[in-house]
Amino acid sequence: MSETMTEIELEYAATDELNDDERYRIFADRRRRLTLAVLDERTTPIDLQELASQVVARGEGSEADDAGLTEAAIELHHKHLPMMDALGVLEYDPAERCVEP
Repeated sequence: MSETMTEIELEYAATDELNDDERYRIFADRRRRLTLAVLDERTTPIDLQELASQVVARGEGSEADDAGLTEAAIELHHKHLPMMDALGVLEYDPAERCVEP
């Protein structure tokens, strides 16, 4: 299922406090949109590997192989999660590799 920027924006309340530039920056990347869609369905923290698995499954419509999961986890860990954490959309603890919606 493909979710548009507007659908996710309406569902994910943490983006309400962002200015337009920050909001567009977050939603410009498909992997970040998928991450927010996964987190929107959660109320408890999620480990990086599980988040990567769910993001890849949503993006590809099926389970990813080990290489695909590793690539997604690395990209989330080094690029997407720190950026979204800095903007206050989620909380990411890189040492624990844990994300809180």
